[in-house]
Amino acid sequence: MKNKLIPLLLSVLILQIGQAQVRLNVSGNATIHGKLDLLRSADDPSIFIGSNAGIADEGQNNNIFMGNNAGSINTSGNRNIFIGPDSGKGNLSGENNTFLGFETGIRNSLGSGNTFIGSRAGSLNSQGHSNTFLGYLAGHYNGNGTRNTFLGNSSGRGLDNDMLDRAIAIGYLARVNCSNCAIIGGTGTNSVKLGIGTENPEGALHLLTTGEPPAGLEADENGLLLGVESTTGYKWIQSYGGSLVLNLMGNTVGVGTAAVDYSLEVNGTAGKPGGGEWTNSASDRRLKRNIRPYTDGLWQLLKIRPVWYQYNGKAELPADREFVGIIAQEMQDIAPYTVGSFQYEGTDYLNFDGSALRFMIINAIKELHEELTHKEKRIDELVVQNEKLQEQLDELSARFDHWLKQQSPDTDDQGSNYTLPLEQKAMLFPNRPNPFSDRTIVQYRVPPSFREASIQVSSADGKVLGSTVVKAGGDGEVIIETGNYSAGTYYYSLIIDGEIVDTKVMIKK
Repeated sequence: MKNKLIPLLLSVLILQIGQAQVRLNVSGNATIHGKLDLLRSADDPSIFIGSNAGIADEGQNNNIFMGNNAGSINTSGNRNIFIGPDSGKGNLSGENNTFLGFETGIRNSLGSGNTFIGSRAGSLNSQGHSNTFLGYLAGHYNGNGTRNTFLGNSSGRGLDNDMLDRAIAIGYLARVNCSNCAIIGGTGTNSVKLGIGTENPEGALHLLTTGEPPAGLEADENGLLLGVESTTGYKWIQSYGGSLVLNLMGNTVGVGTAAVDYSLEVNGTAGKPGGGEWTNSASDRRLKRNIRPYTDGLWQLLKIRPVWYQYNGKAELPADREFVGIIAQEMQDIAPYTVGSFQYEGTDYLNFDGSALRFMIINAIKELHEELTHKEKRIDELVVQNEKLQEQLDELSARFDHWLKQQSPDTDDQGSNYTLPLEQKAMLFPNRPNPFSDRTIVQYRVPPSFREASIQVSSADGKVLGSTVVKAGGDGEVIIETGNYSAGTYYYSLIIDGEIVDTKVMIKK
């Protein structure tokens, strides 16, 4: 009887398969040996396993939904794989998605090409496409972001990523908040150190190689190379093909100091082979406006007081050597535009910019040249004037001597006329040098027959400026000091026994 029932049951089973949907109810354990084909129909290879899984599917979409409510409202979405309770539950027409985990991609409706693995990974994604989220709550808040990659527990969580595109976050609670950006690790206690070539990174990014150089970060032939020289240990930055630009967040660069108050601050010396200017400033007239003359010059320059000094150690300035410079407070009264200020630990200090001094010196040289040119012209005029006066005096002196000979002839015992010998006459010789600066020498001759003699100096207007007593009895000379005289024409006279014997002209330049 038993053998007769088996063919009968098989016939009924075949009949039921041909007429209606097969339902397989299994209680307890079940073992299937061999091939098991699960098809929704001959025309639709989709597989739905679980309560309400794919219940609204329109058919022929090649989907695999496993788990209660997995893909439950999917209508036209195709080639999707949703595994896990409520995974892909809200999908309508999204396609080519793979969701694995509890409530994974639960709100995805139109998004396509996404891969979410992990409980509630991408659970708020709605229309975002081409995303890859791996880990519990990975990409949880992504709504419409596209082409993002979040790897790690809660990676990309906690940020409004609706507009992110091509962002990468790797690590526990790693968050990225900009498109086309990559983040490894979180912040604070969730931050990580990235090591390449080392098992124990000591910084946020630690690179170590065993080649030459022993440590470095290298880009392509048009990029940047950072490293440590293998023999000396020097640290270096090298740029290949192109300019190397340092652009820092604080807009400052410090060398040998941590307290940087300027765009570039060097604590120590700096060298430039061959000398020359350190900077070339843009000076094209087409680039400038409000152009006006700079007139500071000799007057300001004469007031500047250069000093030797040492720093006292405040503001982290070196106190172990001497410098030559100025005092900023003094320059505030002379050229205030050269004095600025900086702050160190809440205290304001003054600094000095000496770049204007070179132009102040240029103006001073121009002033001195103008003054020298004027004086040289005046001296030339006085020399010509002196030569003319000397010619006139020589002519007058000759006429006067001739007149004296005619008016006061000497006679011998027989009553014959004769001229006194030269050594017995009083004479005044031309001063030397002439013109002169601060002093000049005057030679004279006073015969012993006279009692009193002196050299008197007077101005061009006849005012007597000084007189020097000389001895009678032959030739002599006196030095006339004229340091307090102004430039101009003066006269000196030989006075004997109260009478002016001779007068000549001298010129101070």
